[in-house]
Amino acid sequence: MAAYFIFSHQVIDSDKLNNQYLPKAVETLKAYNPDILVVDQDIELIEGSTDHSRRVILKFKDKAEAKQWYNSPEYQAIIHLRLESVDGNAVLCDEFDLLAI
Repeated sequence: MAAYFIFSHQVIDSDKLNNQYLPKAVETLKAYNPDILVVDQDIELIEGSTDHSRRVILKFKDKAEAKQWYNSPEYQAIIHLRLESVDGNAVLCDEFDLLAI
């Protein structure tokens, strides 16, 4: 079953995020070939509240593959660049299968 990494954050250092982290992060993703579904710097809030204006959603084959990417030595070597560039969170979710209920 597909799994989604959803990153929700407020950018605090756009130069570091865009010029240091993103090019390296894209390289780490190539071996896993996820679908990059959303990269939105200016989300439109419909309900509730959030201080996070940026969303990134990556679709992986399954949770195991998503965790393999996240925990890979290549990604762990650069994750500090993201954590220093944004304030936010990341969640990993399974795809919903309506036929499974």
